Amino acid sequence: MIDSRVSGPEPPDAGPNARSQRKGANLGHMGIEGGSLRIEGPLSLRGEVWLPGDKSISHRALLFASVADGVSSISNLSSGDDVLATRNFLSVVGVDSSVEDDGATRIAGNGFAGFLQPTTAIDCGNSGTTMRIGAGLLAGRPHFAVLNGDSSLRKRPMSRVIRPLSAMGAEVTGTDGNRFPPLVIRGGSLKGIEYEVEVASAQVKGALILAGLQASGETTLRLPAITRDHSERMLLALGCDLDSHENEVRVRPSQPCAFDMRVPGDISSAAFLMAAAAVCPGSHIALRSLSLNPSRLAIVDALKEMGVEVETAVEGSVVGEPFGDIEVSHSPKLSAIDVSGSAAALLIDEIPVLACLAAHVPERSSFRDLTELRGKESDRIAVLCEELQRVGVEVKEFEDGFELMGGGMLAGEIGSHGDHRIAMAFASALAGCQGLSIVTGFEAAAVSYPEFARDLALLAGVDPVEVGQVR
Repeated sequence: MIDSRVSGPEPPDAGPNARSQRKGANLGHMGIEGGSLRIEGPLSLRGEVWLPGDKSISHRALLFASVADGVSSISNLSSGDDVLATRNFLSVVGVDSSVEDDGATRIAGNGFAGFLQPTTAIDCGNSGTTMRIGAGLLAGRPHFAVLNGDSSLRKRPMSRVIRPLSAMGAEVTGTDGNRFPPLVIRGGSLKGIEYEVEVASAQVKGALILAGLQASGETTLRLPAITRDHSERMLLALGCDLDSHENEVRVRPSQPCAFDMRVPGDISSAAFLMAAAAVCPGSHIALRSLSLNPSRLAIVDALKEMGVEVETAVEGSVVGEPFGDIEVSHSPKLSAIDVSGSAAALLIDEIPVLACLAAHVPERSSFRDLTELRGKESDRIAVLCEELQRVGVEVKEFEDGFELMGGGMLAGEIGSHGDHRIAMAFASALAGCQGLSIVTGFEAAAVSYPEFARDLALLAGVDPVEVGQVR
């Protein structure tokens, strides 16, 4: 077993609101009524937060533990609905798991052969990670399985995993010409392949790596651009036989060993609080024990480019994943930003919050090479353009992105369109506006960061009981 316990700062053990500690006085007010978040701005944020575990790492920790040989213990898992979908996935395939008294999740892995024949369709909810990476795992097992999801997930493209898994020897089909879920998988013996991955997707890469670990021979993957490398880092740390360089990964048959891990905080979720601190007067916040994986730090670089006062400090690493602290202060002189090319792939999840932050800038900002956003939980390009215009921002939409013409964001009412990142991105940016703002459909935040409203409230000096919960 690898002892991978985080030795960095732990959240104080001081009751249900222990992860957030406020320092200072409140300016505005906020609350949740009937599924809508109401913010009377501007807020002022002071204090420190320990965020829930990184969503990408949480998915992978659960899945890798499930095929390890032995018992793993994982704490600070993401509490979002997406990771709950991965827990459900493991339950259906017969993986033994339990939550201990200290909150850690115990996973009893029995190697790849430990997966049992599912007796029902596997509901992946809204989680593309669960479906795509789960498909890679199931492709190598001699079972019949069906992966389904909610109405949003059933609209998301799956041919990107169907084609390569089929080329490796699995029988994988979808609907509408094998483009969409549900996925029907008849797994079995796989063979290694050389494959040019069609999109820069860490989910697709993770699926094919797990399939490659079960295949005969070597599997070589080449991606069109560098993506998040959580799968490679963690599996290397857990003893798997693979190597990676930039956008190429080579995988050979092997399996991970059992491990103990405290999942670092989610930097993509932290981006919402960073943006809020940047636009809220008098703010200074510290975000503790976050994932500082280099492939995720593009958001920090982008914020610095925009003139946000942000500092990072690496404290250690866990299962190959660096972690540490980030501090952010109010930044009254923000600059425009242009995002395109390789940066677009690395910032794909943070585009909504960067766009909303850029709406506070009087100059033109550009976001291009982002066609992938049209296939997320919502068509994020269209939704961002629509909702930014509702709060006074002039926007020009393109097929692969959009431009903000400058002029500043005004308080107002926007809709989440059922998309967690849209809900929190606008909440963060509207927190710095004068007057009442409303984000309808805010319950969407539960997909990745159900504690967001509570953490924002605590940093703003608002009683979290008054704010309420999104789940």
